[in-house]
Amino acid sequence: MCLFLVGFICGFFPRKKPLINRAFSQQLSSLALKVFLPCLSFASISSRLRIEDFGRLWPLLMWSALQTLISFSIGSALLAMTGPFIPEGRQAAASKKKGRGGGAVSDLSSGQTGASAAAMGGLLALMPIALTWQNQANFPLVVMEAMCEQHKSSDCLADAVMMIFMHSFPWALGFWGIAYPFYQSKDTSRGREGTSTSERMKKLVMDVANPAIIATLAGLAVGLISPLRVALYESDNLIMSCIGNTMKLVGTPTISVNTLLLAASFAHMLDEFLLSKKEKEADKDTEGGGKALLPSESGSGSAGAGGGPIQGYGAVGQQQGQAVASESSSQSGGKPSAGLIVTACLSKLVLVPLAGMCLMMAVMRYLGDDSALLPKNSLLRFIILLEFSSPTALSSVLILQQIGLPDYAQQLSLICLFQHCVCFFTGTLWCFAGAAVFDF
Repeated sequence: MCLFLVGFICGFFPRKKPLINRAFSQQLSSLALKVFLPCLSFASISSRLRIEDFGRLWPLLMWSALQTLISFSIGSALLAMTGPFIPEGRQAAASKKKGRGGGAVSDLSSGQTGASAAAMGGLLALMPIALTWQNQANFPLVVMEAMCEQHKSSDCLADAVMMIFMHSFPWALGFWGIAYPFYQSKDTSRGREGTSTSERMKKLVMDVANPAIIATLAGLAVGLISPLRVALYESDNLIMSCIGNTMKLVGTPTISVNTLLLAASFAHMLDEFLLSKKEKEADKDTEGGGKALLPSESGSGSAGAGGGPIQGYGAVGQQQGQAVASESSSQSGGKPSAGLIVTACLSKLVLVPLAGMCLMMAVMRYLGDDSALLPKNSLLRFIILLEFSSPTALSSVLILQQIGLPDYAQQLSLICLFQHCVCFFTGTLWCFAGAAVFDF
């Protein structure tokens, strides 16, 4: 929370040009995604994974893929059920009906409503994907660091970190192969993509072959090749050990940078909300001033002019106010409704971990306490449950910042903020439940 407060202050002050402004936040997001996170993933997997451990840890891969399917199913179903009752769902439905009905928009107020509906509908379209992938590394690492301090095993944290990043392999393939291209498709400034088979295959390869997936694969390879792992982390070879230590050092600030960027994004959203509020108040004052001038104008005008000047001035003032409001609406996507925030928290922090725990208990009951799908390893079981109870991935916010969709990033950052606040309570409850059920 202290680190989050630092990020919020840097993103909000000085008021005219914050220390972490939008442009810097976008650049730092790109650096975190392409450098810090891959180095952390590579160093954590390659330094701790052993070939003899791979045989007992493969269930982590299966449970990671299964969690993705469960999260997507629950998130999509819950959003579909609550859609008619939240503003985003109602306005998106109204926008679709308007689009099917056709016809030109007759006034600026209708155009403003359509733009707002499109923005809110766009956020709603992002939510099933955002709710699918959890905060796979940052949240579990922080929790396990605290849990392992009180654990009897001295290797608890080292084993936990290795298991967490082992669990991340299917997560990385799905997130960077599916979620990342999906977010890119929402950026209309990217232009139309090629439709030929070769162009689509090339785009798919470019999306999947990103630094995070490459680092995960490289970490697995180094960890399974014992001589290479020893040369990087356990030998006196200056060149090889320098490479290994550099990877660890570069990956160290990943969690701190992600937290700072989340807080700064929330500060940017608050700043735009305050600016929009000031513009609306200024518009009201302008309209009020225009109406106050009308009697003097009518008095000084000729009798033959009638009400022409009055009506003309009022129409121009109204159109100017609506134009400013429409421009303000187009610059900011607004903020997510309370209903959408509650839906996101309920899906990610209650229903998904509940489904995961019930499924794990069913496997233990019907397939045995030490089955191949869920070995009798309290740490492994606890980490699987911890992944199920994690909030939405902060990487989604970073990607939206990186590809040039800061409005969506700010809205999603507010949802992530509420999720992480609620997770202090729900995560604690799930940790207690997991420790009791799995004897951790």
